Amino acid sequence: MATISQPAVVTAISGEQGALIQIEDVHKYYDLGETRVHALRGVTLQIGRGEFAAIMGASGSGKSTFMNIVGCLDKPSTGRYLLEGIEVSRLTKNELAAIRNRKSSLPKNSPPPSMKPATSASASHPTRTPPKASKTPSAQASPASNTPRSSTTKASP
Repeated sequence: MATISQPAVVTAISGEQGALIQIEDVHKYYDLGETRVHALRGVTLQIGRGEFAAIMGASGSGKSTFMNIVGCLDKPSTGRYLLEGIEVSRLTKNELAAIRNRKSSLPKNSPPPSMKPATSASASHPTRTPPKASKTPSAQASPASNTPRSSTTKASP
């Protein structure tokens, strides 16, 4: 079986014993027919309570795979993942679902609503009404012909 390897994604964040999130030598493999994709390669890190972490990397480096594991949507192929001291890497799908339901602060793979780009004024402010069309002379239609008319204004010297 051929193996496609991804570059190592290892980030160490200093933490103390009893870390909120503790990841130890996590690997994730996907079998695609005759090919085995090595999506995560030996990730180890600790994140303490109140700490912030950013997961960054090139396209295809395993960020989404990693976040799916941290968010209890998937399990690592090898290694350990402890969430508040519970080894979630060994739980069943139903037990993972129970953890997701109890821990509403688990990371999701999308920005919070306040950071999502607005697609229109009404999307970012649903209670605001769209602005009314301006009534400048050049944009008004002639009532008799229903065609736009233009107006010129001379600048005073």
